[in-house]
Amino acid sequence: MKSNLNPEDENLLTLIAQYLEFNSQQMQLLTNWLKTNEKYFKNNLIDSAELKQQYHISDSTIYRLRKKGKLSFTKLGNKYMYSRSAIENLMEQEP
Repeated sequence: MKSNLNPEDENLLTLIAQYLEFNSQQMQLLTNWLKTNEKYFKNNLIDSAELKQQYHISDSTIYRLRKKGKLSFTKLGNKYMYSRSAIENLMEQEP
C-alpha cells in the first residue's frame, strides 16, 4: 500500500519512532536501576516527617537548614528527601 505522506513527513515519523524507542529504553534502564538500588534508598534516605520525628526538630528548623545550605536534600516530586549520613554529620557539627 502506497503512503500518502511526502518524504519529509515520512522522515519525521521515522525520527519520532526512533525517539520514542530510545525513550522507552532509557525508562527501562532507569526502572532497573531504581529496582536495584531500592534497598539503599529505603535504608539511607528519609523524608521531612521522619526527620522531624527521629531528630525532634521542627519544620522551620528543617527549612532554615535547607535555605542556609547546611542540610543537603533531594526533591522527589513535592517531597524532600535527606541522607541519613548527611543528617548525622550535621548533628555532629551543630551545637
